[in-house]
Parts: sequence; C-alpha cells; structure tokens
Amino acid sequence: MKKIVVGAIIIAFIIVGFVGYFFYGLYSVNEGYKQIKVGDPESQVVRLMGRPSEVVLLGDKNFWSSYIKNSVKEYHYGARIWPEIWIIGLDAKGNVVYRNHNIM
Repeated sequence: MKKIVVGAIIIAFIIVGFVGYFFYGLYSVNEGYKQIKVGDPESQVVRLMGRPSEVVLLGDKNFWSSYIKNSVKEYHYGARIWPEIWIIGLDAKGNVVYRNHNIM
C-alpha cells in the first residue's frame, strides 16, 4: 500500500511539473512579446521570447506579413495545446517591422 501511495505522489509531481513548465513557457513568450517594439533587433526578440517554434520566409504559404513593407522573415511562437500564435516580422537587416498575437 505504501508503494502505491509513493508512486501516486511521484506521478502527481511529474504531471504538475509538466503542466507548470508548459504554462511558464506561454507566460514567458507573452511577457517577452509585450516588450518587443517595431525597430528592435532580432537579437532582442530572441533574448526576450526565446527561440521561435518556426521561422517562415517571404513567399512561404504561412507568411502572414506579406503586406507589410520590407518584411522578409517571420518568427512564429506557437502554443502547443490551443491555437495561439505570436508572430514577429523582420526586415532584411533583422529589425522588427511587424508584431501580432492571434488567438484563433
């Protein structure tokens, strides 16, 4: 009986850890996004938001900011469970020209 209780506690800690890690990731991306401004360098985006889940180039079907002048690359940060995405559009020099947060 004692082994079952200890096993259940360990499993509960693992589940809580995964859920906490997931929500912390969403929180940190969202907080970083709030600090990004048009004109910021690419290095600032990565420092505040981390590595993107996807890098999309001009001409790709997933490229959202094609109507934004000088936008050639986008960083996409996506939530893993629900449809939420943060998009940062960059110009050829690596500066932010577009930012968007969508909850679909």
